[in-house]
Amino acid sequence: MARPNTQSQRRQDLMTAAAKVINEQGLRSISLADVAEKVGLSRGAVHYYYGDLDELLVEVHRAGTERFCDERDRAVAAVDGPREQLAVAIRAGLPEGPEDELMRLIFQFNILAAGSSLHLTLADSMYLRQVATYQGIIERGIATGDFHPVLPPATIGMHMAVMEDAYSLHIVNGNQNLDVDAAEAAMHASAAALGIPPTTAGLDS
Repeated sequence: MARPNTQSQRRQDLMTAAAKVINEQGLRSISLADVAEKVGLSRGAVHYYYGDLDELLVEVHRAGTERFCDERDRAVAAVDGPREQLAVAIRAGLPEGPEDELMRLIFQFNILAAGSSLHLTLADSMYLRQVATYQGIIERGIATGDFHPVLPPATIGMHMAVMEDAYSLHIVNGNQNLDVDAAEAAMHASAAALGIPPTTAGLDS
């Protein structure tokens, strides 16, 4: 039996390999054999670490959503001032471009949410964290006097999260009429109209 630290590393290697296979050939065509080949294991050896493909995919989905949310929240916490935090949250919530592997992975998994309670729970959890990130920033901005929202913070947080997802999906799908800078500018304008103006430093640079 593999030692605990070796087993943990092997599971992580398999999750990384699965994510790469998904981005290379699509979620619908992935198999345990594909993942096993990626890490140089037999399919039977993969079963030692994950009971089946579904178990592995759930872990990849969970890790992807946690990585997105954790990285964004750390970026927000690293700056001072609600307006600056809002600007960081908007930028960190959008893809780097059409080839953003993490974003492409997450959107592929969202397809599974319609037919899987586990994947739906993960998708819902990510959405709630997106809303909470924006809502927390808005509430801090109200306390400091930087923001004067025209709607309740929870409602605006919901709006920002959904708008973020919509723009992100168009970007990773390769919409030629929309790029990251345009999406970021549109979200800044929408936020300002809702009484939560981000700093414009990021747009002016």
